[in-house]
Amino acid sequence: MQVIWYMYFGMLICVVSTMVWMDKRAVMRGQGTGVTAGTRMDPISVWVDKVLRFFFFWCLVSPLCIVTTWWLAVPLMLYVPSYLDGSEKTGGRPSEFHKSLFLWHMFKRRMNMKLLVTSELDPNAQYIFGLHPHGILPWGGVLNLATNVNNSRKALNGVDFHFIAASFCFYVPFYRDLLLGGGICDAARVYAERLLCSGKSIGIVPGGATEALFARPFDNTVYIKKRRGFVHLSIQTGSSLVPVYTFGENDSYNQLSDSIPGVVWVKKRFQRVFGVSLPLITNFIPLKCNATTVVGSPIKVEKNLAPTEEQVDALLHEYIKSLEKLFDQYHDQCLPGREKNFVVI
Repeated sequence: MQVIWYMYFGMLICVVSTMVWMDKRAVMRGQGTGVTAGTRMDPISVWVDKVLRFFFFWCLVSPLCIVTTWWLAVPLMLYVPSYLDGSEKTGGRPSEFHKSLFLWHMFKRRMNMKLLVTSELDPNAQYIFGLHPHGILPWGGVLNLATNVNNSRKALNGVDFHFIAASFCFYVPFYRDLLLGGGICDAARVYAERLLCSGKSIGIVPGGATEALFARPFDNTVYIKKRRGFVHLSIQTGSSLVPVYTFGENDSYNQLSDSIPGVVWVKKRFQRVFGVSLPLITNFIPLKCNATTVVGSPIKVEKNLAPTEEQVDALLHEYIKSLEKLFDQYHDQCLPGREKNFVVI
């Protein structure tokens, strides 16, 4: 029994160190402020990455094999080559079958998902789609754009784009395969830049897990003023920025109120230790709601390999203004009868 606990303790250390380190490499985070925000970080060695991944996998599944049966180790070992193939760095494993799964259509019906594209996009151009808000999980925005529930490829005029997710997501066995099947890739800046330079577009959720802490029904809070990384990347690659807002995204989950003693302390402590936020939700299945994803007009960006702090700040300000305009213009159509309470922090 002591051996099992030692294994779990080792797994915990691995999880913590990996989450904190990987989170710092995400394109939406950036490094520092101003000009240094979003600067490039070189990828780790392929073999170091594979060893780290295998160690994490071993820490995760070995206790399971011990407490159940060793026969379970056979299929898990057969899964290892797929787990270590690095598909998240090269474009995922997009599959039309995966994008058309019945599961996604069940989500569509439950959340009444709709997709509205406000302007025609150029299939030969590169875009960075900024998806807001993050919500507890961005079901509405991601499923509307990354699956076939609303024929997004036709709606986007054939634009070839990939959502990107936090690097740690691809360390989680089997969950990573759900992401890869939708063409979702690693959010480390170097891989996002590689996708753009290869002629593809990317979709990101700039607010990240921090924005999830503000996700409550009827709330429309966007955490973006400190997210310069994706703006910096846009200027360096000359990719147009496209604001995207999913009305009703935050209605799918309830969180414990911050007024409850200890809730704020737990959230802050968890974020300080693990490097990511912990929304304390009260329901695991998304609530019935109306999630309408509206894709705004592209903001043209002139390519500049060495943008100044002023240029990054100016483009971020323009992006926020465009997002606010998009919200004001389509709020009453998508959320009729509700008060406009758009907040940018």
